[in-house]
Amino acid sequence: MKLAADLHVHTIASTHAYSTITEIARHAADIGLSAVAITDHGIALEDSPHIWHFEIMKSLPRELFGVRLLMGVEANVQKGGTLDMPERILKQLDWVVASMHKSTAVMDSPADVTEAWLKVIDNPLVDLLGHIGTPRYVCDYEAVVKACAEKHKLIEINANTFRVRPESAGNCRKVAELCRRYEVPVCVDSDAHFHLHVGQPGGAGEMLEEIGFPEELILNASYDRLLAYLQNRPSR
Repeated sequence: MKLAADLHVHTIASTHAYSTITEIARHAADIGLSAVAITDHGIALEDSPHIWHFEIMKSLPRELFGVRLLMGVEANVQKGGTLDMPERILKQLDWVVASMHKSTAVMDSPADVTEAWLKVIDNPLVDLLGHIGTPRYVCDYEAVVKACAEKHKLIEINANTFRVRPESAGNCRKVAELCRRYEVPVCVDSDAHFHLHVGQPGGAGEMLEEIGFPEELILNASYDRLLAYLQNRPSR
């Protein structure tokens, strides 16, 4: 699988990642990517940058080495579906991933997880639901995917999940099959914490190929599809 963009990437601003924006953009250019989204963790997570990091992103270049830079965040979903980032910041950013992490999303049951995702899907400032196959956060996947179809939200198939959370593979496959059924576009992202991992679809790409997932539903396999999404989304 060949990607045109990687829409979930971490820099040294997330303190358990190891590369700079410049290193990420240079590598993205070397492997032929057209765009990359810089999505460091939202402010509730222990390794997150200061909120000033997100406020000042608007001063960064829009392109490096011929690669378009999308300034974004991996916001943390909290119980009830609220996000840990102020709305005024989200409105300034190009790209918003919403994900659940164990220290910021304390859920009591799959019903809690489902309720939270449905609230996130209602948020007009969220673009992408991140790594929803994580076993800690099992939910009613069909309800979530159907809501994404209705509200025109994207679902991520996360390559890093297949490296660091291999027990997620079955859930990810289930989510992908539902996305195919309900024609929900997905993004195949590296969730890279080191620049040499940027643009690598890994096990996520292999799984989608195994199930015959339609290429036209992989948003970031085409730069033109990504541009069309960015230009037409009602939230911006």
